[in-house]
Amino acid sequence: MNKAIRGIPTDADVRRLLDISSSSSDRRAIAAVILILSQGLSLTRLNRLSWANWDLAGRTLIIPSRGGRHAVISLTPLMTRVLASIPRGGKALIFAPLSPSSPTLAILFTQVLARASLTAFTAADFVSWSTLQSPATRLSTATAY
Repeated sequence: MNKAIRGIPTDADVRRLLDISSSSSDRRAIAAVILILSQGLSLTRLNRLSWANWDLAGRTLIIPSRGGRHAVISLTPLMTRVLASIPRGGKALIFAPLSPSSPTLAILFTQVLARASLTAFTAADFVSWSTLQSPATRLSTATAY
């Protein structure tokens, strides 16, 4: 696909995003990228996720919706490890800044895109990529990086 026309990242772009985000010292980066690619979650939805939405024992994550019907995501072992690696620090929200000097999730994602030389894209472009993939392809992004 021609990304300039479609605004959809290529598979190589996705691999680059995974690679660069996994090397970030801020563990929210890889967690966000995995959830965007494997579940098609937007930054807005990620920002609303609270630690109370995560059932570690059942390895599930509840995605609240405004309509009252919540989605339940089964987490792969990798997704569970990545979420567990994010410091809680008394925060209610999973993707809240880690400290007053930490970037917001939107800024962190923009920084990752810049390090990956993918500034032609936004988080929404990677959400679009996810929605176009088969369930097996989406799952593959949540099992290995």
